[in-house]
Amino acid sequence: MTAFHQRNVSLTALDGGGFVATWQSTNGDGGTTGDTGIVARIWDPAAGFGDSFVVNETVPGGQNSPDVIQLDDGRLLFGWESAPAGQPLQYRPHVRLFDANGTALGHEAQISSIDGRGLYNIELGQLKNGMIVASWFHDITNGAEVNRFAYFDPDNLGDVTTVTVTADTTDTYVGTDVLPLANGSYLNIAVGYDPEVALFYLHDAAGKKLSGPIRISQDTDFRDHESDLDAVQLSDGRIVAVWDNAAFGPRIQMQIFDKSLVAQGTTVQVSPAGMSAVDPAIAATPDGGFVVVYNGASTIRLMRYDRLGEAIDDAFDVSQAVEKGNGFPEVETLENGAVVVSWTRFTDDFYTDVFGRVLDPALYGSGIRDRLTDKVGANWMDGRGGNDILNGLGGNDIIYGDRGHDKIFGGNGRDRLFGEIGNDTLDGGGQNDRLLGAAGADVLKGGDGNDLLRGGQGNDTLQGNKGNDTLKGEDGNDILTGGLGRDVFVFGKQEGTDTVTDFTSGADRIDLRAFGFAGKADAMSHFDDFGNASDGMARFVSDGTTVVFQGVDLSGIASADLIV
Repeated sequence: MTAFHQRNVSLTALDGGGFVATWQSTNGDGGTTGDTGIVARIWDPAAGFGDSFVVNETVPGGQNSPDVIQLDDGRLLFGWESAPAGQPLQYRPHVRLFDANGTALGHEAQISSIDGRGLYNIELGQLKNGMIVASWFHDITNGAEVNRFAYFDPDNLGDVTTVTVTADTTDTYVGTDVLPLANGSYLNIAVGYDPEVALFYLHDAAGKKLSGPIRISQDTDFRDHESDLDAVQLSDGRIVAVWDNAAFGPRIQMQIFDKSLVAQGTTVQVSPAGMSAVDPAIAATPDGGFVVVYNGASTIRLMRYDRLGEAIDDAFDVSQAVEKGNGFPEVETLENGAVVVSWTRFTDDFYTDVFGRVLDPALYGSGIRDRLTDKVGANWMDGRGGNDILNGLGGNDIIYGDRGHDKIFGGNGRDRLFGEIGNDTLDGGGQNDRLLGAAGADVLKGGDGNDLLRGGQGNDTLQGNKGNDTLKGEDGNDILTGGLGRDVFVFGKQEGTDTVTDFTSGADRIDLRAFGFAGKADAMSHFDDFGNASDGMARFVSDGTTVVFQGVDLSGIASADLIV
């Protein structure tokens, strides 16, 4: 995107599928007379990048740490810290409005009169009521470190309410971010000091604290040295936070919360074990999942996660050249599902440049019947409404049927297929696939490879086909056929009446861990012959679940076949 002493880029997606990037520049472009200024460019999916423009008004000195958001009416709001030349103790936060084409709509406005050694990490958000909340970490001259928040109407930048927030369970703060939520409230995402821990504070639209502090990390072994937080709210209301943890080597960690801020599952490590990883950023994707980018050993890497919070394949290397290194990535998801990533590159001649990359979008259907076929490569596809036919072809694809009675074909590659609402047919094709029927009476076919099949709700038919497959009928009265290979049939409580058509003792296994049996003898006591001993059917009954095994008597099921 740029060259020569550019750094600290921020991104925001725009209506219409484009994005705007803003960064701090020290090369004097736009009349900044060699001092540090804030510069921006707008990218349009049809025309590419427009000309760069200067955000701040031409005042010598330091203009640093920019952020940008698009307002509900399409205007752009930029924020940054500003200090006069030679006055490092007089940083103050500023904002300025532009139209969607990059034309200034007035003068810059100062939103706090309090001087500081640094007003770091300025972050902007628009609440559901239209008001703006800005946050920054304030290292003030008496040595105290606090977070400050400013509330203002974007049409009245002269009327700003500034609030100082101090830590409840830590001595001081060392960083802050804001995340507006769908219900009109917002999260203050903060890092405490001594210990350095990641915290949530929930505020209403007026800034009143509703709850907090809430510890973000659930990892008791490494709950210290946490920094560089980012968070996003997914389409279903869940919240995902990422951060780097420097305890025992820098690493990227992640935690999912439900919409009530209750932690879901355990804290997950995003970066590979042993890799030095810092500077994470996160963005939601239109399919209900999310992407995480980070600096892993001076390479910008991207991880995709599905709507279940499970990683999709290994990390993808976004940056293509290292030179002196890459760092400080940002990520946004565009309207068409494309992902844009930006970062700062440290060059061999000791300059810093800002780079970016737009990654291929997903394929999305409409509200009617669609036929979508991906390119040969890893892709997202979402049929949305209607009775769709979705073809994955090659690559490790993630495909959602969404609403309607859909037919989904993974093709070659390690695919993840989600039928969702409706009576769907899922065919994994080649390699090791994951198939989830979700709601409706679905048909799941694993194909080749060692596949995982989950029926979800409804009366489903699961066919493992070739390979060593895992079949989970889940809710409803399901029919499970393992096919060739050594398969595992998994059952849980209150799952209805299922039928296994081809269980083979000594090859296949029956997973009953969800029932909490004391041992295999206890589990075996819940099996009997279904009907007469010579009928060729055995039965398992426990806790609202019945499983009928066709073609095998009770004598044909051994305790060694069980997983408890």
